[in-house]
Amino acid sequence: MDNTEIKAIVKDVLNGAMQVTQGRTTYLRALVSGVQEALGHKHKQDANVQLAAVNATHVQFYEIVMETADGYVPPGTKDRGTELHRLATFARTSTTALRNHVRAGGDITTLKADTIIRSKLKVRDAPTREATPRRLKGSAERQTTRLLETLAELAKTDKASALRELNAVLDLVQDRLAKLGGTKTNGRTPRMVPRHVETSHAAH
Repeated sequence: MDNTEIKAIVKDVLNGAMQVTQGRTTYLRALVSGVQEALGHKHKQDANVQLAAVNATHVQFYEIVMETADGYVPPGTKDRGTELHRLATFARTSTTALRNHVRAGGDITTLKADTIIRSKLKVRDAPTREATPRRLKGSAERQTTRLLETLAELAKTDKASALRELNAVLDLVQDRLAKLGGTKTNGRTPRMVPRHVETSHAAH
């Protein structure tokens, strides 16, 4: 297979991906338009009213989606229900995006149905997670593990540098330990030196 054939295949794949993306956007716009009609194009309606309109329009559209998808999965196909569910994912995610828009304080009737894209819909800020002792302890353990793994990788190519970094970390740990009311070893951090340095000093 020559370069021209590969290039043609790549073009087919990319064109197909672009068509899928455009199709999802077109469906979202149709859904927005349907919801706006259900709301009578009246602005600033209560969130629950908007959500009810979203759900009702979704039910109406989803029946058509599943009916259409049915023709793309032959009877007898293994896990046919799962495959149909997968093909209709775009419809469910579009509905979820509209629900999130409303829950974030958005007004569906103010959207321009013919130009809206998903990235322009509102989303709620993620709730701030409480910094509990359990979470912080887990985070500290994970970070310590990653640090030691990184130093171990460094030691494979540059042991001296790994030891210098580890000594620097130990200094910081000892300093923090003292500030928290712990005890330093003999008042200072025990040093770690490369073996070849120890041997050199012993020889003198």
